[in-house]
Amino acid sequence: GAGQALPFAQLLVAGLHHAAGDRTAAVQASNAALDYSEAFGIRLFQSEILRTKAQAVARSRERSALLEAAIATARRQGARLFEVRASLVLQGKDNAASIALAG
Repeated sequence: GAGQALPFAQLLVAGLHHAAGDRTAAVQASNAALDYSEAFGIRLFQSEILRTKAQAVARSRERSALLEAAIATARRQGARLFEVRASLVLQGKDNAASIALAG
C-alpha cells in the first residue's frame, strides 16, 4: 500500500532539513525513514538514507560508521550510484555526491 512510499518520502524530508541546515530534524527524518524501511521491508533506498543521516550527524565516528554501512548496503544491493555517492561523502566530497546524482 501507500506505506511503501514512506521510506522514500522521509528520505526526501531528511534531505530538505539537511539542506536547510537543520541537522536535528534531518537525523530524525532519517531515523523515521529507516524505521519505515524496516517496518515495510522496503530497503531500496536504505543506503541513501544512511548517507543522508551521515551528512547530518556532527560526530565524525558516527558519520564514518554510517557511510561505511551505506557503502556496504549499496554494494550488497548492486546499487553502484548509491555506493559512489556514499564513497564521495566519506572522502569529504559532499558536493560531488550531489553532482553524481544530477549528472
